[in-house]
Amino acid sequence: MVQDYPILRLRQVGNKFRNNLECELTDPVSMQIVGIKIAISQESKKNIQHYYAEILRMTSDTSQLNITEFKRKLRHLGREIGKILNCVLEKLAFKVKKDCYLALALDEETVKIPWELALIRKSLTERRKPSILCDIACIGRLRVVKADSWKNVLPKKSKSKRALVVGVDYKDLPKRQQRRRHLTPLKYAEKEAEIVTDTLERNDIAVKLLLGKKATFNSVIKELKRGVDIFHFTGHGSTSRNKSKIYLYDKYLSAENLEKILARSTAPSLSFFNACETSVDAYRKGKVSWAPYNWAFALASEGGSVFIGTLWSVFEKEALRFAEIFYRKFLGVDRNTVSDAMRHARNKIKRSSDAILSWPAYVLYGPPTLKTDDLFVYRG
Repeated sequence: MVQDYPILRLRQVGNKFRNNLECELTDPVSMQIVGIKIAISQESKKNIQHYYAEILRMTSDTSQLNITEFKRKLRHLGREIGKILNCVLEKLAFKVKKDCYLALALDEETVKIPWELALIRKSLTERRKPSILCDIACIGRLRVVKADSWKNVLPKKSKSKRALVVGVDYKDLPKRQQRRRHLTPLKYAEKEAEIVTDTLERNDIAVKLLLGKKATFNSVIKELKRGVDIFHFTGHGSTSRNKSKIYLYDKYLSAENLEKILARSTAPSLSFFNACETSVDAYRKGKVSWAPYNWAFALASEGGSVFIGTLWSVFEKEALRFAEIFYRKFLGVDRNTVSDAMRHARNKIKRSSDAILSWPAYVLYGPPTLKTDDLFVYRG
């Protein structure tokens, strides 16, 4: 796959008393690489961590959620990240145009910041007022790597077109298990899985559908080991003690143990975990035993090309709608890029009530200009 999009590399250097950001912009059009270094204040770093943690806390219990307060925290978070990113873009003379492509190459420190939510100044956009970055541009994050090296992502290709779709609503779980595992029944998870399956099959992709009781740990691992191009999960997810997890019918699957289970290059080309907190990289209370400890790292390490997840908990209805629109747009006759399909899905679900809770939460790991054919064309 030819790089046909600019890459903004953001790498943190320094120590706990002084933090600098090394930035490079690689432009395939001008064939130039521009580099700068800016300082990040401890106050800015703490404010970003604080507001992001507040959003995670607020969305973890939507029954007590105050929408007005959530919007206020989101604005504060966007402004704090924007202070840094606006400075970077201005020094690099990069203007964010509508529907432009941009890849963010992040290390194990900068990946913890939700850059997609930065409020970009109107002087750096074509808009009349500041706007959220992911609301303007088609953003993709490149593979998370150690701070002393940079790598691009090449799509994994295969002969077959196979997908694994898993949906669990937990309604059949005994009440005792629901309480012990803190899993409330879901209304739309299995319906979403069926809709996604229908869309994939309409596009000539063979699907293994695992719903409810059939979505066990062993059955999911068995299918993943057989090899699939697309893996879609809908159900409960969380980040606890700094480990990303999705909850299958009988037990959870973590990013850490998935990396150990899969042999190299057997990860799906595209994985979409439409559940809560599947792309959270912020530090939480508890011992960090594995970093960067999230799904994007685990799947990319085993040969995956694209991962789509969420920065916080999302509402079920909007989540279902987002997945439906995304696959229809990505797999449709126009063969849109993966980031185009995500932007289209965001714009569609914005129109529903309280959509602000869901549409900014989605994040893409992978080349933003990747298309369906890049996932499936066999390379011998």
